[in-house]
Amino acid sequence: MTFPANDLEKMLEDASEDRLDIGTFLRTLVRSTAWVPVSAGEAGEGPQIRTVRIESQPYVRVFTSEEQARSVLPEKNYINPVLGTVLRNLPGDWGLVINPNAAFGFTINAQTIRTILADEGL
Repeated sequence: MTFPANDLEKMLEDASEDRLDIGTFLRTLVRSTAWVPVSAGEAGEGPQIRTVRIESQPYVRVFTSEEQARSVLPEKNYINPVLGTVLRNLPGDWGLVINPNAAFGFTINAQTIRTILADEGL
């Protein structure tokens, strides 16, 4: 697997190594497409975003490329939306896990997500 596979991952790498402000990366992330694992919904419903629990709080797994997603969850189905459109529709207490189980991954709590969305007018 090649990392970084795209410009977003290059920004993530730079932010992880203090060559880029993490806030700049997060503002770019919410306006970028991301890979979000989903499961089939009930009859008549669309795909359902699933959460993982971290310290009893719900978090959505988000990947910065298909390569990152398939390396962790190869059998899953994914949607590939602009992340901000997904985030603004999530419950207010859900956080994000970006590239879980990867060298360049981290968590973002729900409050930080809400702040970024508000700052970006999303």
